[in-house]
Amino acid sequence: MSPGFGNAFPRGGSIGELVGTMDWTASPLGPPAQWPAALSQSFSLCLDSPFIMAIYWGPEFYLLYGDAYLPVAADKHPGSFGRSAKEVWAEIWDVIGPQLQRVMVTGQAFLSPVQRLDMHQHGALQERYFTYSFMPIRDKHGRVSGVLNTAQEVTAQMLAERAASDTQTALDLETAASAQTRNLLQMVTDGTTDAIYVKDTAGRMVHANSTVCHLFGLPLAQIIGRDDTAWLPAEQAARIMDNDRTVMASRRTHVFEEAVQVRGPEGRTTRLYLASKTPWIASDGTVLGLFGIARDITERKEQEHAQRLINQTLEARVAERTRERDRIWRVSREIFVVLGSDGWFTSVNPAFERVLGWTFEEATLHPFMDLLHPDDVLPTLREFEQLLSGDARIGYECRFLHKDGSYRWLNWTAVPEGDTVYAVGRDVTDEHAQAETLARAEEQLRQSQKMEAVGQLTGGIAHDFNNLLAAIMTSLELMQRRLDAGQLDDLPRYVTSARSSAQRAAALTQRLLAFSRRQSLDPQPVNINELVFGMEDLMQRTLGESIALRTRLDPSLPSAFTDAHQLENALLNLAINARDAMPQGGLLTITTALQRVRVRSERPHCDLEPGDYLMLDVSDTGSGMTPEVAAKAFDPFFTTKPIGQGTGLGLSMIYGFVKQSGGSVMIDSEPGVGTSLKLYLPRWNQEPGCPPAAQGAPAAATPLGTGQSVLVVEDEAIVRGMVIEVLADLGYAAHEAGDAASALQLVDSGIHLDLLVTDVGLPGTNGRQLAEMVRARRPGLKVLFVTGYARPAEVRGEFLDVGMGMLTKPFAIEELAQTIEDMLR
Repeated sequence: MSPGFGNAFPRGGSIGELVGTMDWTASPLGPPAQWPAALSQSFSLCLDSPFIMAIYWGPEFYLLYGDAYLPVAADKHPGSFGRSAKEVWAEIWDVIGPQLQRVMVTGQAFLSPVQRLDMHQHGALQERYFTYSFMPIRDKHGRVSGVLNTAQEVTAQMLAERAASDTQTALDLETAASAQTRNLLQMVTDGTTDAIYVKDTAGRMVHANSTVCHLFGLPLAQIIGRDDTAWLPAEQAARIMDNDRTVMASRRTHVFEEAVQVRGPEGRTTRLYLASKTPWIASDGTVLGLFGIARDITERKEQEHAQRLINQTLEARVAERTRERDRIWRVSREIFVVLGSDGWFTSVNPAFERVLGWTFEEATLHPFMDLLHPDDVLPTLREFEQLLSGDARIGYECRFLHKDGSYRWLNWTAVPEGDTVYAVGRDVTDEHAQAETLARAEEQLRQSQKMEAVGQLTGGIAHDFNNLLAAIMTSLELMQRRLDAGQLDDLPRYVTSARSSAQRAAALTQRLLAFSRRQSLDPQPVNINELVFGMEDLMQRTLGESIALRTRLDPSLPSAFTDAHQLENALLNLAINARDAMPQGGLLTITTALQRVRVRSERPHCDLEPGDYLMLDVSDTGSGMTPEVAAKAFDPFFTTKPIGQGTGLGLSMIYGFVKQSGGSVMIDSEPGVGTSLKLYLPRWNQEPGCPPAAQGAPAAATPLGTGQSVLVVEDEAIVRGMVIEVLADLGYAAHEAGDAASALQLVDSGIHLDLLVTDVGLPGTNGRQLAEMVRARRPGLKVLFVTGYARPAEVRGEFLDVGMGMLTKPFAIEELAQTIEDMLR
């Protein structure tokens, strides 16, 4: 719909309803939505105007009008609306037709004096009088396409004037008119809003109606007998009196546009009047003065001026905007394309060729799908379907084929308009290349950091294990020497030393696994408050007398879901770190609370997802850490303790354990103030019928077997031999296999088995797969997995099935015996 008409329609009233209900398919004008802007804007003016206005459009002068025109159309409406005026007004076409033709041909406005038009209305020919103007309507190219008619009916005034003239032509108004005749003339002329007056040859008022008195704010007595200089500025009065003399000298009617200063609501103001002046001629041919009728046309002239400005500037604005769009279309670095609903290009700008190498002619020979990368066809089809359904698409990226055979990444913004899609594409190929380069650089950096960490890890492990192996090997050599010499007294001491070093090596291995987040966890519901209560004495002895221990525990704290043993180790480790940070004494505070995380945390080392967490806060009043030291606190082998007093694996072990449990760690520290380290552990969401796991009871004496049959599968011969020997000592009938294939042969041989003990990390078929194969042959067979490091065994609950258990290397004989006894019981 054109802009002007779009603002005016729909309307109420007869014409608004008529436009909304007409069948425009048979009309030569076509539907209003397709009217030219000039016609839409002119028709909008007719609809809004309280004055009689009509449009004569095109060579056939099709007639359109607003509600104010209905008294003129009378019974010709509604049949006259949209028809040719030549047919509608055939009876007066010889009068108005030439005037309309002149405006169409010359493009000049025409202003009519009072015009008599004999019009067929209500079944009879009626005598009617009008003053009217014809203004050209120009299209966007400046051509005259129609005529805008503004009219005012003066039938009543003219009939009154004629009656007055017939009555008084023979009389000398100055000397012979009777008082009764004057009163009658005054009554007739006072019935109109137009200014009606009679002047003598000297310009003095002989008669004036009430409108004249109102305009100048004077009583009639101060008007009669005086000329225009009495109430108008000298310049205006002189111009009007010159016009009066012209009328009387020419002895014919003239129409003038005269500026007149009148009294308005806000004081004196100048208004524009259309004055029709006719000479007053006596029966003997003597000019006695003139008759005048003046109508205020200020608003109408403003409307005409605005219409002229619209006509004059519309084409310029359209041309300028067209030039602007053309410049943008030509010089833009972005690709502009127009596509039909069938996916074929209907237009592309020059940037299309600059970016992709295809000319306009080449681009319009194919649908855009032909230029897509094969991997992008289906996603782009889905995007295009969304477009056609009315959804704009922003920031969609896909690859388009360049004429040289390469592909370019384009970022598209597209909007639908009916069956047409308008899209802007930006070449982001270089950005994608930069992103890929950055990703490779980041990956190389991460790999470099990994290698650096591996170097640190290797060096630390080598140092610690060399010390431990030296102690073990020395103890064994001394034992051998004493055995060779028959000296048995010192053997227990060397055995104790070797076992101590081995246990320390096992603890170091567990710390490494915790750091790498690969140790086997046994998550259970844990009451953190009870755990802290149970460790208070141990921690107080560890802290010493100079450090006070204070607990602030939430009594309504629910259970956490974690590994209780690992949490105890973590709490004890944090207490030792706090003790080392307070050599002069201080306060250690342990706090528990339930905290709800509502948005994802982005703090370093603390990337918690939203949810409920059990918070265990260990805070000290020690030396604290700088931000630089705190940022490295969880790095492996990073320690601020003197050489020989720390491995740098404590906090990294805690961090690995908590992350593996599904929580996170947050550290706050300030030099000279102290350090607060918070562990966030997942809340245990108890299900009905699922009671908390019972805490383990103290270990009893080493249980012994009663001849039960156990199959041991271990690829390491020394370890396998040792386990077989231990099982024999414990009273079990042990069978051995070095891999899964050998184990399956024994199972298939038909031997009786009560338990399968297998390493997880077997070569080829691993221990978990072997267990499934054996259970397929021996349903319900108990299985004990033994592992030192196994990725699938990170969390027992996700790895073990019913009738399965797990034991972590290295283990004590008592632990092996107890585990087997518990599984077979």
